[in-house]
Amino acid sequence: MAFALKGLADLNADDLTELCSAQAPESEHLDFKEDLSKKRGDDPWRSRRELAEAASNALLEHVVGFANAHGGRVVVGVRETADKPSRAGSLQPLPDCHDLAERLLQVASGVITPQIPRLRARGIDLGAGGVGAVIIDIPESPLAPHRLERTRRCYVRRGTRTEELTMREIQDLT
Repeated sequence: MAFALKGLADLNADDLTELCSAQAPESEHLDFKEDLSKKRGDDPWRSRRELAEAASNALLEHVVGFANAHGGRVVVGVRETADKPSRAGSLQPLPDCHDLAERLLQVASGVITPQIPRLRARGIDLGAGGVGAVIIDIPESPLAPHRLERTRRCYVRRGTRTEELTMREIQDLT
């Protein structure tokens, strides 16, 4: 699949459409999110262009998990199927995707320690007015283990799941 082989700067709307058409599965290197967290009933980004702390924490857990494992990509704006493992189902464009990508990087740099080198995010237009998806490109980090300062927890990507690291795993990484 072209999506996995292309650099972040080379990805476009056609690649995201192909991802959904092919029903690409989540993996140890790929995760899909329809929205930011909806714990209070709505996605604050969709309704108010707010990047709520709970929403960014939920997303950044996955970013930390990929950095502490082998790297990968999180695609925000893709509905998952109910299959196991989940697959890319359909595009669910987010408003102001370029602003969201920039804000996610700003938040990540302030709440992930140590900072993840070469962490990148990019909005991909899927319609007029900046409506689109966000792709977060996370490299495997030589500085692992990373943790999310807000929760003081470390995460790792295991297969299609992001899980909290055990103390033994943290010690092994250091």
